[in-house]
Amino acid sequence: MGAPYNLYMATTADELELPLCVGKAEEVARYLGVPLSYIYQAVCRQKSGTIRGYRVFRIKEDGE
Repeated sequence: MGAPYNLYMATTADELELPLCVGKAEEVARYLGVPLSYIYQAVCRQKSGTIRGYRVFRIKEDGE
Protein backbone atom coordinates (compact mmCIF):
# COMPACT_ATOMS: atom_id res chain seq x y z
CA MET A 1 0.00 0.00 0.00
CA GLY A 2 1.45 3.37 -1.02
CA ALA A 3 1.52 6.67 0.77
CA PRO A 4 -1.70 8.72 0.77
CA TYR A 5 -1.88 11.58 -1.70
CA ASN A 6 -4.16 14.57 -1.81
CA LEU A 7 -6.78 15.50 -4.33
CA TYR A 8 -8.33 18.94 -4.36
CA MET A 9 -11.89 19.89 -5.24
CA ALA A 10 -13.22 23.31 -6.15
CA THR A 11 -16.94 23.85 -5.54
CA THR A 12 -19.35 26.73 -5.91
CA ALA A 13 -19.57 28.94 -2.82
CA ASP A 14 -23.36 28.80 -2.55
CA GLU A 15 -25.53 26.48 -0.46
CA LEU A 16 -25.44 23.69 -3.09
CA GLU A 17 -21.61 23.49 -3.33
CA LEU A 18 -21.67 21.93 -6.79
CA PRO A 19 -18.28 20.53 -7.89
CA LEU A 20 -16.37 22.56 -10.46
CA CYS A 21 -13.10 20.64 -10.69
CA VAL A 22 -11.39 17.68 -8.99
CA GLY A 23 -7.71 16.85 -9.40
CA LYS A 24 -4.21 17.54 -8.17
CA ALA A 25 -3.49 21.01 -6.82
CA GLU A 26 -1.79 22.03 -10.08
CA GLU A 27 -4.82 20.98 -12.14
CA VAL A 28 -7.30 22.82 -9.93
CA ALA A 29 -5.14 25.97 -9.95
CA ARG A 30 -4.90 25.85 -13.75
CA TYR A 31 -8.68 25.38 -14.08
CA LEU A 32 -9.41 28.31 -11.74
CA GLY A 33 -6.70 30.51 -13.24
CA VAL A 34 -4.99 31.18 -9.90
CA PRO A 35 -1.44 30.59 -8.63
CA LEU A 36 -0.71 27.23 -7.04
CA SER A 37 0.01 28.93 -3.71
CA TYR A 38 -3.58 30.20 -3.60
CA ILE A 39 -4.91 26.63 -3.57
CA TYR A 40 -2.78 25.72 -0.54
CA GLN A 41 -3.70 28.96 1.25
CA ALA A 42 -7.41 28.52 0.58
CA VAL A 43 -7.35 25.04 2.11
CA CYS A 44 -5.22 25.94 5.12
CA ARG A 45 -7.13 29.12 5.94
CA GLN A 46 -10.54 27.59 5.11
CA LYS A 47 -11.61 30.60 3.08
CA SER A 48 -15.36 30.86 2.51
CA GLY A 49 -15.03 31.64 -1.20
CA THR A 50 -17.82 34.19 -1.26
CA ILE A 51 -15.64 36.84 -2.94
CA ARG A 52 -14.28 34.67 -5.75
CA GLY A 53 -17.34 32.42 -6.06
CA TYR A 54 -15.72 29.06 -5.28
CA ARG A 55 -14.33 27.08 -2.35
CA VAL A 56 -11.41 24.66 -2.34
CA PHE A 57 -11.28 21.44 -0.30
CA ARG A 58 -8.58 18.81 0.17
CA ILE A 59 -9.61 15.17 -0.27
CA LYS A 60 -7.29 12.54 1.18
CA GLU A 61 -7.02 9.36 -0.87
CA ASP A 62 -5.09 6.18 -0.23
CA GLY A 63 -2.67 5.24 -3.01
CA GLU A 64 -2.84 1.76 -4.43
